Amino acid sequence: LLAASPTGGDGLLSVSYFGAGSAFAVAEWKAMLFAQALLHGGVWADAALVGLGLVLLAAAWFAAKVTLAPLARPVVLALALLALAAPEKVGTGSLLDYRLGVLPFIFALAGVRLSWRRSAGPALVFAAAALLVLVRSAALAAAWRDAGRTYAEADAAFAGLPQDGLLLTAYGRLPEQLGFVEWWTPPVAHVDALAVRYGVFVPSVAAFPAQQPLVLRPRYFALNRTADADTPERWAQALGQARLLCPGASDGLPFTAVSIIVLYPAGFMQAPEFRRVGETLALVDACGD
Repeated sequence: LLAASPTGGDGLLSVSYFGAGSAFAVAEWKAMLFAQALLHGGVWADAALVGLGLVLLAAAWFAAKVTLAPLARPVVLALALLALAAPEKVGTGSLLDYRLGVLPFIFALAGVRLSWRRSAGPALVFAAAALLVLVRSAALAAAWRDAGRTYAEADAAFAGLPQDGLLLTAYGRLPEQLGFVEWWTPPVAHVDALAVRYGVFVPSVAAFPAQQPLVLRPRYFALNRTADADTPERWAQALGQARLLCPGASDGLPFTAVSIIVLYPAGFMQAPEFRRVGETLALVDACGD
């Protein structure tokens, strides 16, 4: 598929794995692929899935003989091996293995057979499954409600940006500096995409050349990056690069304004120029004084 892409023919011999410098890092990434197939629904939703999921498994093993259909076994094994063997990057195509971790679970569940050992088995397993679904659904609804407030605040801030302006993204604190809970409660790594509906150019909303035939032109694709701004020096560098794109200073780029959305603002970002948007975002006018 990558070779067939009219824009993805370059660099297909360049194959890499996430964390390729360390066998442990590669193994950690692959383990995360399988874990995230079930988790990342929010702290309480994940806790419900793990806790009540164990209850469901215990009920199933107590009430029935659990087997995997013979036809499903090689399929599940093949899909698991595919997720493990698939590279993270080929040429400019990235995160190619990111969605593969869920496939073995889907086919394993589809191929499960339950041979009841007790007459009350079906009712017991159904009750455990119903409890899991109801509790996790309630936890997901609560997480979505809380996340909705964050996204609504960001959307309101983006509504005030100049049309035909440019919105860049920077990390005030880097992902590796954040805890699991803070990173996912709620996830804001792609919140800048909301600005597109107000006529703002958001270069992060783009496809990799190897994965889509319609991509940004090279001069704009170079803007598709998230700056690391976790120190005053790095922030000054990111701001300086953004100001080169401001009207009157840019090399023919047609932007009416340049703004930066800072994800997880650092402690030093307390000046008035950092307009706080909720608890996890700050908006900066890069062309202002």
